[in-house]
Amino acid sequence: MKPLVYKKSTRKTLGNFFLFSLMFGLLAVTYFIGLSGEFPLLVRLFCIVISIIGTLFFGMCAVIFFKMLIKNSVIFKVDENGIYDATSYISLGQIAWEDIKTITYKSMGEQKFIAIDLVDDEKYIPYAGSFKRLCIRANKRLGYPAVVLSFTMLRVDPEWLLEELQKRKEYYS
Repeated sequence: MKPLVYKKSTRKTLGNFFLFSLMFGLLAVTYFIGLSGEFPLLVRLFCIVISIIGTLFFGMCAVIFFKMLIKNSVIFKVDENGIYDATSYISLGQIAWEDIKTITYKSMGEQKFIAIDLVDDEKYIPYAGSFKRLCIRANKRLGYPAVVLSFTMLRVDPEWLLEELQKRKEYYS
């Protein structure tokens, strides 16, 4: 079978990077407004607290999107080795076919995704960073598997991809 390969949109990633950088800059301005003596103390404290929290969050997002810009452009690949997933920050990377138990289609509100249950989640989770592990465990507590393929980064019909993944699992397993 021919491998399925999907690459990220550099334009979309660059756009997100600039938006997060802009928010980072605007929150820094808010911080300096909080330092000025022109507003009441409560307003200044509120500006400082919000700007620090927001600056940390949007700064981290800008760093993540910058890393995505300079990393490999393949975000999703399906071949004889298994599924390579880099569609989100909490993706686990390469997952072998023999480690996949089931592949199902799920949705939460308007968000549609493919859920992949693994035979042993703990085989992959320890190698993820601490933030990834935290997010994956939160997903599991909410009843979702460790691997969730989101379609915000992939431009493909979810039903078609589910069918294709199930066919390939049968073929390669």
